[in-house]
Amino acid sequence: MSRKIVFEPIAFEDEKQKKATQFTTSVSLMKDGKKVFPDEVTGFMYQEYSTFAPAKFNPPENRDWIRIPIIETEQTCVDFMNTIDEYDDAFDKQSGVIFGKFAKLYKQVRSVKEPKEPDELEMETNADKPKKPQHKTVKLKLKMGWNYYYEGEPLDKLNTNAIRKTVSEALSKNNDKKLIDDLIVTLKFTNEDGKVTEKKVKMSDIESRKEIATKVYYRKLDNPATDIKKVSECEDNDELEKLYGKPEEMKVKSPEDLDKYHRSNCYVRYLFGPSKLWAAKVKGDDGKRASSLQFVCHQIDIIHIRNNTNSQSSVRSIYSGYGFGNRTETVFTSAEKQADKQTKNVKADDSESDEEEIKKPVNKSSAVTKSLKVESESEDDDEEEEDSASESESSEDEPEPPKKGAKGKAVVEETKGKGKTAPTKRK
Repeated sequence: MSRKIVFEPIAFEDEKQKKATQFTTSVSLMKDGKKVFPDEVTGFMYQEYSTFAPAKFNPPENRDWIRIPIIETEQTCVDFMNTIDEYDDAFDKQSGVIFGKFAKLYKQVRSVKEPKEPDELEMETNADKPKKPQHKTVKLKLKMGWNYYYEGEPLDKLNTNAIRKTVSEALSKNNDKKLIDDLIVTLKFTNEDGKVTEKKVKMSDIESRKEIATKVYYRKLDNPATDIKKVSECEDNDELEKLYGKPEEMKVKSPEDLDKYHRSNCYVRYLFGPSKLWAAKVKGDDGKRASSLQFVCHQIDIIHIRNNTNSQSSVRSIYSGYGFGNRTETVFTSAEKQADKQTKNVKADDSESDEEEIKKPVNKSSAVTKSLKVESESEDDDEEEEDSASESESSEDEPEPPKKGAKGKAVVEETKGKGKTAPTKRK
């Protein structure tokens, strides 16, 4: 039985909607007769390369998305795509309710993107290059939030709420963001003795930082047994932890932090949900206004599997200590013995192979690999530019933060998660 997905009508006459860069509305799931926040959990999907926004083509402030390829031979990817399509299909069926009398003015942009087909010029230019498999993709936005710092230290939840309340009340009376710097906020600090003191601080002295709020859980397994049960075959979290270890929450606030964990050769699953439906106010080239769902990633669970197959590591271990004392015969592993045997078999042909080696052209495979990687990243960047042209990157739920003031870095306080069934509450 399919689930009931419900969209709220867009309040086109609402003053807040009129002032925003886009019209927006919410989406819910009906459960036991009540509307609940929709959240979904994917299965583990293998990623050969990181799907996080590449730093080479995106400034830090724009690295707030993940583009997931749909490998149609992997059931977890297909299930993920089907979930996305389920929300898009519900959007399509309820467009009359969402847009009302303006329904004919809007067109839906589907969330599952088809791979780009190369034109004749691209095909001719890249005729000699190896052809890469093309896949459908889905983009998840990272959950972002404004955090506040005073004299380089993070402000707690109480002071953060005081700042947001002060700014919100000021903007409701006079929607002039230039006035924010001159606002005065009363901050409360607790010293080592537990005594609470108050301090009036000008907003221009408070620094705001837009940081990643998506929770990241990580575990790494070095040299797993060859007969270990695959990640996707584990029946539950208990079996997964028994074989691959317990996940640990990582400190991730910046794109550079996420790069350490969301990397190549990993199994990744996501806790995500549709955060809003957005509708453009400006017509496109076809005379229609675009509208689409935005999916946000609340949590990421990563398993990094690392196989140490580099023979250089064993060579280094042999010569890691003092090598001029009593010498003992080196014990070879079975793999090393086999390699040694093969070396002896071809020793008689060394003279011929040396001559061939001199004439042998330089191996360009590494250069080709690097070229392909850069090309792949640039294609992702092109897709992101198209999305950014219509999709709002700003948060409509939070007041405008103050300009940067105090300098310094510190750990930001963050609300603890409640597991996969309790993502951050929708505002």
